[in-house]
Amino acid sequence: INLITNSVDTVTLEDGNVKEIIVSNSKEVFLLVEKEKFNVDGTYRFATLDDIDVIITSSDLTDEIREKLSKSTIKLI
Repeated sequence: INLITNSVDTVTLEDGNVKEIIVSNSKEVFLLVEKEKFNVDGTYRFATLDDIDVIITSSDLTDEIREKLSKSTIKLI
């Protein structure tokens, strides 16, 4: 997830294609993310942060990441 470019990426085209279809066909989108994956780019963009409703991650996120997410409509769990 790159909070600067507003993109949600993955490293493989096949994985990205599947995730893009899932996101486009979902009423609500939940994203499970390890804290180390924030501000890291993948090779294939499958969604934007505007497409995500809920992010589930560890509780020890940096204050910077928490602040950026608090400015969005994304619910953080």
